[in-house]
This record gives sequence, C-alpha cells and structure tokens, in this order.
Amino acid sequence: MVLPKVEQQIAAIQQEMVDNAALWANLRWRELGEKSAGYLQRTATQRQNQRLILSLQHPINNQVVTTTQDIQSAARSFYNTLYTPDPVDQDSINHLLNYIPSTCTLNHHDCDNLTTNFTIEDLIDGAKRTPSKSSPGLDGLPYEVWYLVLQHPEYQELACSIYNAALTDAIYPPSWSKTAVTLLPKKGDLTSLHNWRPISLINTNAKIFTRLLNARLCYINRN
Repeated sequence: MVLPKVEQQIAAIQQEMVDNAALWANLRWRELGEKSAGYLQRTATQRQNQRLILSLQHPINNQVVTTTQDIQSAARSFYNTLYTPDPVDQDSINHLLNYIPSTCTLNHHDCDNLTTNFTIEDLIDGAKRTPSKSSPGLDGLPYEVWYLVLQHPEYQELACSIYNAALTDAIYPPSWSKTAVTLLPKKGDLTSLHNWRPISLINTNAKIFTRLLNARLCYINRN
C-alpha cells in the first residue's frame, strides 16, 4: 500500500529535522530520546544565551564596557596582547639545534616518507577518519562534505594538486590561514576575558591536511 510508505518517508523527514535541531542545541545524548521541537529550541536558545557577552572589563583601563563597539575593542586588545609572540633569541635556538643527538633526528628514508605526495586515497581516508559532528570553519563545510567531494572524479586531480603543493612547496590556499575564534564560558566572573576559553574554528579541509601530516609523524614515531 502507498500509505505506509508515505508515513515512513514522513517519519524519516521528521527524524532528520529532530536530529538537526539536536545538533543545533548541541545535544549528543538525550535521556528519553526527546523529540519536542520546543524543548530543542529552548535548549538551543539557552546554549546561545550562555555564550552571549553583554559586558566586559576592558584590559587597558579595567572599566566594564557594555556597548558592542567597546566590547569588540576590549576583546581585540586582550587577544592581540595574548597572541603576540615573545621575542626569540635566534642564537639560542641555533645553539640548541646544534646539540641535538643524531639518534633524535630523522633519516633520509623517514624524511622521504613524510614528504611523499598524497594520493587521492590518502585524502579520502583523511576525510573519513574524522570526529563526527565536528564544528566547521568559516566556510561552513563539515568533514562529511569534503568526504563526498574527494570521491568525485572531477575534483580528485585538483584536490591532490592543492594538498601536494601545500606539502612540498608550502603553498596554501588563503582560506587555510583564516580562522574564527569562538568563546566558551568558564567558571568565574564572565566580565573578565580570562574566564572565557577561546576555540579556533578552522576550515575542515585545512584540518584534513594537518591530520594527514600528524598520521605520518605518528607512524614514524611508532616505528
């Protein structure tokens, strides 16, 4: 009969809508399998309100500011100071490197293994072996999308050329160097940026590259 089939399709659509709402609400586990749209909406709103910054202490004068412009100025000043690197003594670095024992350096075989061109199988495997429901970067594309793109024959040659240019020539797509920083509240006074944990959201295609490099390093370290 047609009716049961239609009901199954409707149920599948409803389940997908619930799963999307649960993802937006950041719920990976639900005690009773809650499907109420109102419940999930309230949870998502509550989660968003917890991350809403209404006032901040400005790091320059310690005054509490409340306007959007002043809050942005306070955050910019705080993180510019936090992420500005300290001066480095190049002579000290050279001295340290000169005394690294040969047993702690990579041989030519290991170096070749690290810099061997990626194959399309490497890229697909790197996109497949990724955390589920991981937050994407500025482009909004999750790992699942790149996993599908990399399997499309029309894009495989281009993908390999991009990743191998990054590997061998340090030529990176501009989007790989762009990140979004989101702040998660910790305990304590939330007008102080010391009580917010910054999380960098990096484009997933860039994270695939770093995961592939990390896998090669781990393999060499184990062997």
